[in-house]
Amino acid sequence: MTDSYNKMRIFIPKRIASIIFLLLVSAIKIYSLPLYTARSGRICDNCHVTPFANSQQEEWKNPPLDKRKCNLSCQTCHTEPNGGGRRTAVGRYYSFATLPIFNQEKRPYWDNKRNIKDLLKVFKLKKKSYSKKKKSRNVRKKRKQSKPDFYSWSDPLQFGNTPSTKQSPYALKYGLYGKINASPFFGFGGNLRGAFIKTETSQAAFPMQMDFNTDLHPAEHITIAGTLGVLGQAKDITKGENKSLEQVTYVIRNAYLKLHELPYQSYARIGAFSPAFGQRVEDHTTYTRSKFGFDLTNKNSSVFGVEIGMAPNYPYLTASFFTNQVGNYSTNGWGAALNMGWRDLAFGGGTSLIIRKRNIEFGGDTSALSFDWYFNIGRYFLTIPIVFSGEFAWGQKKDSATSTRTFYANFARVDYLIFNGINLNINSHFYDDDFKTRNDEIGRFGAGVDINIVASVKLIIEHRWKWSIAEDKQWRRGNYINPYDFLFSNEWMIQLHTYL
Repeated sequence: MTDSYNKMRIFIPKRIASIIFLLLVSAIKIYSLPLYTARSGRICDNCHVTPFANSQQEEWKNPPLDKRKCNLSCQTCHTEPNGGGRRTAVGRYYSFATLPIFNQEKRPYWDNKRNIKDLLKVFKLKKKSYSKKKKSRNVRKKRKQSKPDFYSWSDPLQFGNTPSTKQSPYALKYGLYGKINASPFFGFGGNLRGAFIKTETSQAAFPMQMDFNTDLHPAEHITIAGTLGVLGQAKDITKGENKSLEQVTYVIRNAYLKLHELPYQSYARIGAFSPAFGQRVEDHTTYTRSKFGFDLTNKNSSVFGVEIGMAPNYPYLTASFFTNQVGNYSTNGWGAALNMGWRDLAFGGGTSLIIRKRNIEFGGDTSALSFDWYFNIGRYFLTIPIVFSGEFAWGQKKDSATSTRTFYANFARVDYLIFNGINLNINSHFYDDDFKTRNDEIGRFGAGVDINIVASVKLIIEHRWKWSIAEDKQWRRGNYINPYDFLFSNEWMIQLHTYL
């Protein structure tokens, strides 16, 4: 290994917190997933070329806090500040370089030894060695800071460049993301997710997500963005019958004007959007999402209003005030949301609060509080990328003029990146529909694998053990619940996700 990289290895654990520039995310969906947020703190060049000194370049200078783009918030990787939708240059670089088995951008330096081909070397009993040729391939070349071409096959869904006479210090700069267009004038993409579920009694195939999004970036600090969602049909294929859950419906997920890349990475927007609440996870049927009104099949999850936010390095804060979007932009009631916390390299946590005043037919008055967290072992042991994460959420909902119930949900998850592009996980989910009613709790345990073979394509396979309390066994009198005492059912879920 060259002297420059020896210095870099020493330098990473000592100064990583102050030198990371334009770090990543968050996740998810792929949403800005909390897993990606937590894992990205391990390595600076997850989402841009290495910032460290080597034979090809000088060390990047850490800018003042108000001009620093380094943070682990959703807005770093997504046009949508709360995650999901179109990806920024940082998000696209991450999906091209870090996520897949076969990457089209330079793999992060510390992940070069986690390629699946190294597993094949073990089976072939070949001695691991990293030749000078491989070392030299991993050295990042300093790229000229200039505008890209109008169009490039390396970044195929981006067109043109944002007009600018003098680029702002807050703007993303071309050259820091390989061949990625850092500031396109126009771009489009989509999230297409198909799912197959097999239980002990039936099996079904359905479109879990069909979103098409675009954004226009006519000038620095200004973006106009929109996402159209399609709610399709579920098909029970057990007997070859088509059992429609609902007719095909088109919904506007978001459509807004955003002022962004301001000091301390602050922004403001107005229009239709989904307010920030809790963790956006990949499976929208998770109780902390579906039971709180954030399921993608919920036509009333978007709102129309204003939102402001900021993410100066580690802390983040988002606040919104809105009228409820129902049907064709008719409004009913009002609401507000607050989301804040701290996302660090090794750990993070946040809290969310949302209030919605709505008629019963549109979901009823709802208020909810959430706490989410993660812990990243890989920050301390770079070759052991294990992430713990979870969320606790409480809610209160008015179901009728005289009935109000309090409900609760949580989940916990452990992820291990066994090889680049192959992630193993185990998880646990719990839901109590009404604190006042006993024996209505449900939950599930799961174990699965996520496989990113190439950029923008992901295969998810998970086996679930779902439990509930059968009517003839509703004997519980105390407050303690042992799920192993209750009814289990086996379920397989397979998802194929394409995100562009």
